[in-house]
Amino acid sequence: MNKQILGLLLVLGLILTGQVSTAGAATTEDKANASASDRGDTGEGAYMGYCVNCHGYEGKGDGPLAESIGDVLPRDFSDAAYMSTRSDEQLFNVIKNGGKGTGFSHAMPDWGYNFPDADIKALVQYIRTDLCKCKAAK
Repeated sequence: MNKQILGLLLVLGLILTGQVSTAGAATTEDKANASASDRGDTGEGAYMGYCVNCHGYEGKGDGPLAESIGDVLPRDFSDAAYMSTRSDEQLFNVIKNGGKGTGFSHAMPDWGYNFPDADIKALVQYIRTDLCKCKAAK
């Protein structure tokens, strides 16, 4: 079976099993008005809940679904040399708008519908401080 089709089926499976769900959630406006800390959310929690399957526990791009999602492996967040060339705004945009919306792999979903901006910012900071341990490009 084509790796891209298998990857899409796996993502659909996550959606159907409730790993990725918007049913019964607050409106986007409600979520945007509450900060991540107000809701008790953290960048690490978001990463472990949504990113680890592709990017891996240590951010090396080696999660359990990594090889099944297509021809391009997920980004290795532990590669400080590369990650230092990316600004926080660039990371934010890829998370919010997905790969297709930013010129990267279409296998990277757009999470803007699922996370308010405050959560995406917390996720970017988790990637910076805990996975790449690097500073953002200006």
